[in-house]
Amino acid sequence: MKHQAQTSGRGKYQSSRNSLTASGLESHESLRSSRLLKDLQVVTSELNRHAETLGTFATRPEFSWQSHASYLNDVREQINEAGVVIKELQDMQHDVAPWQQEAISRIHPVALQLANHTEAAIVHLNENQNLRFVSEYRDRLTAISDHSSDLKNTIDRFVDYGETQRKLNRLEGDLDLASS
Repeated sequence: MKHQAQTSGRGKYQSSRNSLTASGLESHESLRSSRLLKDLQVVTSELNRHAETLGTFATRPEFSWQSHASYLNDVREQINEAGVVIKELQDMQHDVAPWQQEAISRIHPVALQLANHTEAAIVHLNENQNLRFVSEYRDRLTAISDHSSDLKNTIDRFVDYGETQRKLNRLEGDLDLASS
C-alpha cells in the first residue's frame, strides 16, 4: 500500500515541535521510540537477508528441506525479536511524535502478515518435507520475502525521516528560526 506525500507545508507529520517539549527538547518517549526504531531497523535488515534467500528457494529445487527449515527458523527468530521491539513501541504509541505513531501503525500489520506466512510455511514444511514445490508453499516463501522487504523499507524510511527531522530542528535552533 503506497501513501502519497502531502505537498503543502511540512506535510502529514507537520511541525517539528510536535515531538518537542516546552524547552525545545524531544520528549523522553520520542527519543526512546527513535532508538527502538533504529534497533528494529537492524533486526529487519538481518531478517530481510534471510527472507530474500527464502524467496529464491521458491524457484530453485536444489535446496534440501533442511535448508528450508534452517532459513525459516532464522526468519521466525528474527520476527520474534522484532515483535518484542514492536510491542515496546506499541506500549508508548500515544506518547510519541505523530510521525512515530504513524510508523508504529504501519509496521505492525506488515509484521503480523510476515509472521503468519512464516508460521504457515513452517507448518507446511513440517508436514510435507517432500512437497516444497507446491504452489501454496512457494507462494508463502515469496510472500515472506515480499513482506520482509516491505517491513524493512517502511522502517528505513521512517528512521530516515526522524533523522532528517532532528537535523531540521537543530538547524532551526542554530538559525533561531523557531521564534519567527
